Amino acid sequence: MQRETGTIKKNWAKSVKTALVFPNNYSVAMSSLSFQRLYELINGLSGVLCDRFTLDRGKSIERDFPLSDYDVIIFTVPFIMDAPNVFKIAREINGEKLLCAGGIAVTANRRIFEGYVNIIFPHSIEEHTAVIYKMFELLKMGAKISEVIEHINQAIEKQERLRDLNGIIPPHTVVYTDRTEFSNTHLVEIARGCVGRCRFCLSSHLEGRFKPFQYEYIMKATEGIPQKIHTVGLVGDAVLSHPDIDEIVNSIIQKGKRPAFASIRIQDLNHRNYDLIIKSDIKTLTIAPEVATDRMMEIVNKKYDRDLLLDILKRLISRGLTNLKLYFIIGLPSERMEDIEAMIQFITLTKGLFIESSRKKGFAGRIRVSINNFVPSPFTPFAEHQPDSIERIESRQSFIREKTKGIPNIQVSFMDIFDTLYQTALFRAEREDALPLLSPENPRRAFKADPDFRARIMRLCYKG
Repeated sequence: MQRETGTIKKNWAKSVKTALVFPNNYSVAMSSLSFQRLYELINGLSGVLCDRFTLDRGKSIERDFPLSDYDVIIFTVPFIMDAPNVFKIAREINGEKLLCAGGIAVTANRRIFEGYVNIIFPHSIEEHTAVIYKMFELLKMGAKISEVIEHINQAIEKQERLRDLNGIIPPHTVVYTDRTEFSNTHLVEIARGCVGRCRFCLSSHLEGRFKPFQYEYIMKATEGIPQKIHTVGLVGDAVLSHPDIDEIVNSIIQKGKRPAFASIRIQDLNHRNYDLIIKSDIKTLTIAPEVATDRMMEIVNKKYDRDLLLDILKRLISRGLTNLKLYFIIGLPSERMEDIEAMIQFITLTKGLFIESSRKKGFAGRIRVSINNFVPSPFTPFAEHQPDSIERIESRQSFIREKTKGIPNIQVSFMDIFDTLYQTALFRAEREDALPLLSPENPRRAFKADPDFRARIMRLCYKG
């Protein structure tokens, strides 16, 4: 806490004591805008305090108290692979506590949380703000936990999805720390959903249509940024698709801050947006082609112009781009070997752009390539497809590794095969699967050593 700015520490006495738990390490938690939003929201209530817990700390960040000292425990779970951590933490809680959970992972498969969590908040925090306020009002009035659970669960069932985000100040950084990837950055979410709707993408199908926050409320979320923070990171699946993106970028610059894009939707890398990207003084660019042939672009509904993309990258490199992160997926439905070969060709062509520029600048630049395995996500058109077999994934990874190992200044990483299978199983698990899937102390080791555990995962991955 000594290295934080913006920490909130309310009076312990006569408060509903709330623990906000992020089931991963501190550095990951403090980059989560849902974690930051809930912390600000709950601490804004009279008679309620909210302290933070992360996986790598056994006690609260604010006052070094154990989890057992708190009345309400709220898990925010953006990643399905953190579900076992939620289960382990919940299992160790003693006494009568109110356990709540929300986040993308909980929305994706609530069944694996229902057996040990009292209240589940699906979808976004903003959809449940009034219900959250009511929950704490009931607790302050001394209602029994069983009564609160019944009342709030009924209210959530009647809750309708938000049609837009008008009139809402977007989630933004409240607590700053140097112990996170975005250490010198004020993060602001400027939109939800995506205009693309790729057939494998969980977040775009969960959210529904593209929902931008309004310009004036985004600006409210950039007020009061500490002097030492120089960068404003614009967060969203499709930030450059925001209808007021020019005004947002220019307003941030007028505030004396540097706008930055955590990632850019590949279809938005075009001549219209080139000047905006240059204004961000970008040194590192993250894009996700995912696939590299016209046939696969059609299959996954992610079409982009390769020649245009390479031209924009060439121009950005000439203006100072030095690091490029590329994301691809292997194992997608109908994938052929020629699609894998096209990925390697794309990587090679991109590297050639840096080599061409290095002749003038004397610096070749660096490319990091992340090769993920296809995971059939719920709520998507590909939900019922199977992940590739272990043998086929190993073969594809070996081929890519062999073909790229001689290319200088390129770092290629691969998604772990166990993570692919376990994530698929967690997405598909029924309530009766939760205990067997979440109980092992080390699921990776159990997959190798426990035939029943392995069989359950394989059945869920390759059902039918």
